Amino acid sequence: MIYLYSGVPGSGKSYHATMDIREFAIEKKLYVITNLPVDYDLLCKHSSVKPSEARERVFIKDNEEITVDFLKEFSREHLKRGKENQCLLVFDEAGDKFNARDFSASDRMEFVKFFRVHRHYGYKVLLVCQHDRYLDRQVRGCIQTEIEHRSFKYYKTFGFLLYMLFGGLFQTISYNYPIISQGRKAARTGSKIIRLRKKYANIYNTFQCFDDDLNALSPGGSGVAVFSAAGVLETP
Repeated sequence: MIYLYSGVPGSGKSYHATMDIREFAIEKKLYVITNLPVDYDLLCKHSSVKPSEARERVFIKDNEEITVDFLKEFSREHLKRGKENQCLLVFDEAGDKFNARDFSASDRMEFVKFFRVHRHYGYKVLLVCQHDRYLDRQVRGCIQTEIEHRSFKYYKTFGFLLYMLFGGLFQTISYNYPIISQGRKAARTGSKIIRLRKKYANIYNTFQCFDDDLNALSPGGSGVAVFSAAGVLETP
């Protein structure tokens, strides 16, 4: 599956991505490829996984290094052909690599073709971007699910009070992206409310690119994070 995590700065989209990275690498002990800087010691904190183990599963690459050839070779060496969700591929600020202005980039069509068959190579793809308009139209055509992020901090008075009372809350709203042109109400598939927890307060420092989002989410700018389902509340 290809997911788009959208939302304005401070909405929680980058925070949500850190949850997925830790879940894949530490809890599920699966592979992660990302363009985010990760401190392996802090990533493994509060777990039985050693940093040396995490280094064998989490691969940090620059945008230029994450090519279709690299992803195919990685799949051949580490993943089972035809088995889905063996590796989480995360592009933070995905608009930088797949922006609409560079539709003629030399590797654009290679990625479009790869995204169409990514599941056969064992990947789950996560594109983190403020808005889908930042992405090339052909890339958008490969997205299955958009998850929009909204911080309670920017809701009306009651929402802000809840945000402060619970130490930080944000809402995720899921959409069936292929039919989103019919209207967001028709495409909506569900929502969740996620509470930030202080026991993971330092983990966000491992993801330097997320500091603005995480500090905006945290009351007083202190920054808190959660990486377990315990803080997730389902809403209709």
